[in-house]
Amino acid sequence: MFETLNQKLKSFLNPANKNPVARHFREPEYVQDQESRKSQVLFLKLLMAIARADGKIDPEEYELLQDYAFSNALNESEWREIQFFAHAKLSDEELENMIQELQKEVRSRVQKEEFLQAIQDMIEADHTLADREREVFSQLRARLQEVETSMLDNTVKSLGKALRSQKPSNLDENASLYSLNPVAAVLKQEIPYQGFNHQIIGARLGLMLILIHSDEEVAGKELKAFVELTSRQLGKSEAECEDLARRLLQIPPSHFELAHLGRLLVEDLPEESRIEWLISLFRMAHADEIYHEEEDRQMRLISRFLLLNTRQFLEARKVVTGK
Repeated sequence: MFETLNQKLKSFLNPANKNPVARHFREPEYVQDQESRKSQVLFLKLLMAIARADGKIDPEEYELLQDYAFSNALNESEWREIQFFAHAKLSDEELENMIQELQKEVRSRVQKEEFLQAIQDMIEADHTLADREREVFSQLRARLQEVETSMLDNTVKSLGKALRSQKPSNLDENASLYSLNPVAAVLKQEIPYQGFNHQIIGARLGLMLILIHSDEEVAGKELKAFVELTSRQLGKSEAECEDLARRLLQIPPSHFELAHLGRLLVEDLPEESRIEWLISLFRMAHADEIYHEEEDRQMRLISRFLLLNTRQFLEARKVVTGK
């Protein structure tokens, strides 16, 4: 998204663009980066979570959310936090908590109307809404319509907000984690108990996904190898991990911060363990018995971020490929 801001801006300024966000963007009274930024981010997180209620996000829905993020001047970190909700499975309780939090954040009639219009735009963007998705969108719309925005109501909200603990929720923490270690964030949502090293396992699987995405398409054998390695890391059966592995594969390659993932592993693992993991990566890359030039380039890059030298890289490669 943020690699094509100029293109997005040109598109929004084009009068022929009938996108509802673009039309709003061209209005004379339009103001970017408003004070209500926090509620805008929360609202977009909620829309993304609802859009995923049927198990997938349609391109039209995603494009519309992307446009809203741009029009509200959200930065890349905030957009990545929003994208976390495209991959997380939320319980009914978590969705309800987000709706309640949004109700507390809405302060003006204008903002309330903007949110209601955005919900309508999302409904219209997906012409084949699943029953669950339609139900939650309708529920959110009804709840927002109930929100009072008088001065007295806003005073009560402000007092309540001051009295509430400012500690972020687990969901917020996971969304923040997603911007640096997306696999760890998804794993924390799936496996929330203490004692599970989400960061390190997320970093290991993240490196695998970086390597997998160096191919134009994921071959069946590579997918199988990734499922196997995921099951070993999580201590679960392959059958239990297959759905999770497929969802992890949907994380866009641009969301992985190789330098950060490498640093996590360097800080946590001795050199011998990092070499063993490099060999595991080679095995997955060679699962289809074809070792591509792009895979080799990516492996060299990963090796450097694991602070392994050329000799160690070549020896690890030879263990798997024989050359």
